[in-house]
Amino acid sequence: NNENNIYALKQSLSNQGNKFSWFQLFDDVIGRIDNILNTKYLKLSDFKFIDKQKKVKSLSFKKADYYVLDFWFLGCLPCRKEHKIIAKNYDKLLKSKVEIIGVSIDEYSKEWKDYLLKNHYYWTNYLQEPKNKIAETLSIKSFPFYLIINEKGEILGRYNSIIEVLKKLNFEE
Repeated sequence: NNENNIYALKQSLSNQGNKFSWFQLFDDVIGRIDNILNTKYLKLSDFKFIDKQKKVKSLSFKKADYYVLDFWFLGCLPCRKEHKIIAKNYDKLLKSKVEIIGVSIDEYSKEWKDYLLKNHYYWTNYLQEPKNKIAETLSIKSFPFYLIINEKGEILGRYNSIIEVLKKLNFEE
């Protein structure tokens, strides 16, 4: 989340020439760095989402000071573990005008819907719409992944742990 460090990393990798280009994930790393450096704002209305009733929805930033986008999928055990932490802190987050929006990369299934209901995960959860995948647009390849965004759509931070998110928002877990 330190832009200067990310620029330094990009410069360091550039100075290596094609020394690491053989590495299978090299292009993904370069793409991710470029995405972080070039994507300062997120316009949710550019994307479509699928809700629990299988309806396509458009989203916008309206009612909170901060939004935490939680990117996850059913087969991700760390995601499931972190959902318990989100549930534990959900009411505190809402009272502080922080809205959690889950974005699953799964396809619609009864298992996905049942997982949310069975565990009482009542914060907003969607599937990404298959034609314009937000996770791909943001070069998200590791999960769980969280974005903190303000009401203007400005990306304030990228994290791989809900604990880091809570610390950034001045919450104790």
